[in-house]
Amino acid sequence: SLIQGTSSGATQLLIGRFVAGMSIGLLSSVIVLYQSEVAPASMRGALSTLYQLGITFGILIAAYIDQLLVDRPDGWRHVMGIICIPAALLIVGMPFMPQSPRWLVQVGRDQEALEVLRTIRSEEEATQEFADIQLEHKLTVVAGVPRWSELFQGRVAQLIVLGIALQLLQQLVGMNAFMYFGPKIFESIGFSKNVFTTINNFINFISTFPAIILADRVGRRSLMLWSAIGM
Repeated sequence: SLIQGTSSGATQLLIGRFVAGMSIGLLSSVIVLYQSEVAPASMRGALSTLYQLGITFGILIAAYIDQLLVDRPDGWRHVMGIICIPAALLIVGMPFMPQSPRWLVQVGRDQEALEVLRTIRSEEEATQEFADIQLEHKLTVVAGVPRWSELFQGRVAQLIVLGIALQLLQQLVGMNAFMYFGPKIFESIGFSKNVFTTINNFINFISTFPAIILADRVGRRSLMLWSAIGM
């Protein structure tokens, strides 16, 4: 964000976009993995949807700030500066977060993994989960290094096809067209493009709440089936 906000030409701006894009892509993948490895099993569904809620809330806030500043002189630079605030909070906060117990076991730091579990679980739960993690790791070691061909076999292949199908449905349903081209579409029929963007992102935000409420009540599979029908 600093690279983009201080850019004096297209080259620096593109470099900033590249760094930001790579960072966001890495962060988006790691957050879900970290949550799933640290959170109790009973809370993983809710935490995953809270993560999505955070994304949609951030998009909404960004749209609102953009609506306030975009038409001002160098307003976009101010927006880039504001983006640095949550990034700085994340940098300051992450050193206080525990390491992933599964990763610690994976790299041979078993005692540290048990200590981490004791800080986020009861003693009984920590001991049981530590034993489960160790067993899973031993089975993984026995199974050996996975082969690329395994991606196209059995249950793994089914899960990959399911994941690809869900992503395709999300894109082909037209949501991205409205996210990116909605302002132009609505401006062409006389609406304010900035107001439309804010309203669109607000709807995107509130639509996340049903998933938070229902994820651990009706199950992920049911939500996926009904969402697929809706799309």
